[in-house]
Amino acid sequence: MTVSVSQRTNDPITCGTDTPIYPWRARLKYWIEVGRNEDGSPIYERKEKTHSLPKTITTEKGAVQAANEWVNELKKKQAGYDGVAEKLRREKAAAEEAERQRKAEEERRAHEVTVCGQIDAYITELFEGGTIEASTYTDYKKCAERVRKTLGDMPITELTTQRIDAWDEAMAKRYAVNTAKKTRVVLRASMADARDKGLIDVNPVRERRKSKRERIAEKNDTTTQKHNYLDRESRTRLVRGLDTMADGPVTMAARIALYCGLRRGECCGLVWQDVDLAGGFISVRRAIGTGEGGQYVKMPKSDEVRDVPMPPELTRTLKRWRRECARLALQAGCDIERCWVIGNPSIQAASECLALNAHGKPEGNMHPTTLSREWEALAKWTGVYGALGKTPTFHNLRHTFAYVMANEMQMPVKDLAEILGHGNTKTTEQYYIAENREAKRRHLAQAMKEAYENGTMSDAPARVAKLDRTGTD
Repeated sequence: MTVSVSQRTNDPITCGTDTPIYPWRARLKYWIEVGRNEDGSPIYERKEKTHSLPKTITTEKGAVQAANEWVNELKKKQAGYDGVAEKLRREKAAAEEAERQRKAEEERRAHEVTVCGQIDAYITELFEGGTIEASTYTDYKKCAERVRKTLGDMPITELTTQRIDAWDEAMAKRYAVNTAKKTRVVLRASMADARDKGLIDVNPVRERRKSKRERIAEKNDTTTQKHNYLDRESRTRLVRGLDTMADGPVTMAARIALYCGLRRGECCGLVWQDVDLAGGFISVRRAIGTGEGGQYVKMPKSDEVRDVPMPPELTRTLKRWRRECARLALQAGCDIERCWVIGNPSIQAASECLALNAHGKPEGNMHPTTLSREWEALAKWTGVYGALGKTPTFHNLRHTFAYVMANEMQMPVKDLAEILGHGNTKTTEQYYIAENREAKRRHLAQAMKEAYENGTMSDAPARVAKLDRTGTD
């Protein structure tokens, strides 16, 4: 850094005298670093600043002194700039170090978090946040237990798509299709949550999409059964067995599920006020769910409050059952309209058609788990089996209703979805199996054959196109 002074000879100042005065100017020359060479050595560039000194300075000595004062002032300003720059550099370095430590901590935590630990944290967060109900939370816990048997202790950072593919194969051999599918969905969602929280970079549980060939083969497969529904012979055997038994909560629930397609929790949540015996409808307004804290009242699945028509045979049976319940309710001093259909008719609903105990839990209705257990005993006693060769569960009665409506009664999918309480028709379409499509093809072929035989098609005059024009006419 060098400073020099000179007079501006081209800009004289006259002060009323014949001798002009030439003002002084300071010139500062310095070098700054503008970059680095490949070997790391600095690259400098020469810079220059000029400054006009006060016109009151008339001597070189005074000009040099003023120039030095100007340079010192520049140094003070530059020191301030350097201080700010240094402060910014320190803040940037501190932020980079904090980010590095954060990533290191996340990596350390990710190595500590196991697959099942992440699933447990994820479903607990959903439940405590009110996203899922207690029954769904219990179901997800069962999925977590299935994962725990094979992948539970593995850190989530070591979970790869290859390991997931091997796990898929093992699950397919050990569990039913829907069970394995549901477990995989829970695992995939929990890993997506881990990715969103920065514990892993990529979700290893990818969504497996079936190839076009697989989808076509599945669509045209006339042998594969997805549900353990009851065929006509098994339904007849079941109804005859129910007719030989005395009316009770289990037999009534079985008839309602078979003839109306209600879910287990919806059957347990019915009170007589919901049953319109004169009009032949059941109003599904609530359901009974089960969780770790016991049973509780909830809305029907998908929040679909709906009216379901009853066939005459179910209406007759429910009328007989209502008379028995009304007799017991009268003895207990209860209003029959507010008593449970599937449960103890001597316990009246206390509030809004619901019998709740001091803890806010339903009381007097049949517990859904009890219904499943007693139904299993009844099904084994009657000796009925479903399409998969297994003893049907209570939910298979709902599948049976859907199967009959879809394939034997040819009910439109939109109407069936409304009766079943499905949020969309895609869920309902699974009940329209390949045999039904084959029956439709045979029906169309027969209709066309009859049309030709009756002359409906053959008597129509043929239309012949005249080829007397060119392509440009």
